[in-house]
Amino acid sequence: FRAGVNPDGRLFNPALGGGGLMDVGIYTISLASMVFGVQPDRIKALAEIGETAVDEQVAMVFSYDTGALASLWTGIRTSTPQEATILGTDGQIRIESPFWDAKTATLSVDGNDPVHI
Repeated sequence: FRAGVNPDGRLFNPALGGGGLMDVGIYTISLASMVFGVQPDRIKALAEIGETAVDEQVAMVFSYDTGALASLWTGIRTSTPQEATILGTDGQIRIESPFWDAKTATLSVDGNDPVHI
């Protein structure tokens, strides 16, 4: 989500644990943990640190022993889609927005009509 910069507020104050990763990033990380059921073996991340010295945007790639990858993005200064897509070898699951409180999802298996669940 896009938050206005308030250096004294919790999102932008390092002394208050500010930053996108600690605030909204946990949702994407939790989803990856639920999908894969294990911790990643490697994590690569890039962050954009703003003028108040907190992360305003973070892009992450988690890799797993199985060869699976999770591509995650979070931020507090840009508006982004809030759905999630899980891609597999035979199709995908698209979890509607907001993915952390979704009421519906769509399962698309290659060669078949999508199923709304």
